[in-house]
Amino acid sequence: SVREVWRRTWHCWAWGMTWGILLVGLALFISLAISMVSLPVALINQTAAQGLLSLLWLMSVGLGLALTLSTFFTVQALVLQRVGLVWAIWRSFNVVRGNFWATLGLIFLSMLIQLGFGQIWQRLNTGSWQTLFGMAGNAYIGSGVMAAIMTFYLDRYRRWQEEQGSEAVASETR
Repeated sequence: SVREVWRRTWHCWAWGMTWGILLVGLALFISLAISMVSLPVALINQTAAQGLLSLLWLMSVGLGLALTLSTFFTVQALVLQRVGLVWAIWRSFNVVRGNFWATLGLIFLSMLIQLGFGQIWQRLNTGSWQTLFGMAGNAYIGSGVMAAIMTFYLDRYRRWQEEQGSEAVASETR
């Protein structure tokens, strides 16, 4: 029903916005923490503060990349499985953990496709009918990439669930 579609859309949007706000808040908190740690050191020794700032920055970038990769499928879990944010993050983490290299390949290929076709669509943006063709092409390719990501997530999630079920059965028989 239309009411159910609106309810699900609102649910996904609200959790997605909450997730985005949490990520921005975490980034601001980490930036503030780095500033608070490096400021007293800067008052004592400028060179040591620069080294500490570089080290903390590298650590925060690494943490950010790990968090981004581990939670790559959070939105897909929210949309496809109608779960809350914490469960979506947990499911994403487990799917990525069990399929790390495949997930990395999927992310790389989807970015390559989007960036490559982005160059094509940009060249077609001449203000003529080609612009309309570029917009339609971008929507088509983008939808296909998103469908592939969702299919990948569901397939790998189901595999993870099957593995969990077989491990539970195996532990009960021991």
